[in-house]
Amino acid sequence: MPQMLSSISGVGIVVIVLLAILVIGFFVAVVFFLPSKLWLKAFFGGARISMAKLLSMKHKKIDISQVVDSYIFAKKSKIALSVDEIYAHLLSGGRIDSVISALVCAREAGLKLSVDTAKAIDLTDRDVVELVKSAINPKVVETDFVSCVCRDGIEVKIKARVTYKTILTKVVGSVNIDTILSQIGESIVSVATSAKNHQEVLQNPDFVSKNVFLGCDFGDSCFKILSIDVSKVEIGKNIGMMLKMDSVELEKKLASIDLDRQRAMQQVKTEEMKAKVEEMKIDKLKAEAELPKAITQAISEGKMNILDYFKMQNIIADTKMRESFTNTNSENSDSAIIRQRNTRNTSKFNLDEDDED
Repeated sequence: MPQMLSSISGVGIVVIVLLAILVIGFFVAVVFFLPSKLWLKAFFGGARISMAKLLSMKHKKIDISQVVDSYIFAKKSKIALSVDEIYAHLLSGGRIDSVISALVCAREAGLKLSVDTAKAIDLTDRDVVELVKSAINPKVVETDFVSCVCRDGIEVKIKARVTYKTILTKVVGSVNIDTILSQIGESIVSVATSAKNHQEVLQNPDFVSKNVFLGCDFGDSCFKILSIDVSKVEIGKNIGMMLKMDSVELEKKLASIDLDRQRAMQQVKTEEMKAKVEEMKIDKLKAEAELPKAITQAISEGKMNILDYFKMQNIIADTKMRESFTNTNSENSDSAIIRQRNTRNTSKFNLDEDDED
């Protein structure tokens, strides 16, 4: 009997240990593996979510804490959003908190904004909360300085202040405010450049504002432009004078290039003439080299005598004398003539002695 009690007590101890291990394992699983804290948070927050759904979202690596917080936010704000809708919007890359905040703001302001429209606006990468606020209260933005050139050539820089209101039902598929500001800038340029001079723009900026507002056509834009006011006007550069100066400078450069071209052509012609002169000198030297041979042949053949030779020498001397007379100055001309005459007399004396012989 004592042996049976001892065996039973041993089995009981083992069972108790196993039960304790199971209980500890259960609590460990609940604490570390199951989203028990989020489940309790949702439960006490009035937004019940099943543990199976939480485990499913955790398995798909979704930020279940954001889902739980957004679902509690929606329930507290009385927004008709289910867990699946929140989960799907997060998977689409949306910002569910912004959607819920925008729906709350629209409802408080008495604006009609459906859940689907709010989610669609959020998926266009626009701040749905800011759009709702701009639909409640008109928003004011300023354009950058727009550079315009009036008819008198003076640059005018204009900055405009634009007041607009958002129409939420037209946001999806509509252009953003930057595109609207670009169109307004184009209209400012068109109006300012039609002014007679820059003084007209400075003295009457309302003229620019009214014509810009009347000239803009935004079509089916989600932005309703309430007013366009010129906030600042500055005088820029004298573009007309700068263009004239650039034109004159360009003409000077072209004239300089043309002059350099003419000089180059003249230089080429000069070099060509020098080359021709050198060729003529070479031809002359060749001809002079052939002259003694021709004279010798003429004398040997009896076609020319000594008297004819000396006459030819006198003609050559006279020619050289005339060339030296034209090439030298007046101071040396007399001495050159005397030398030429002495040479001529000597040649005549030699000729007379030959005739006597």
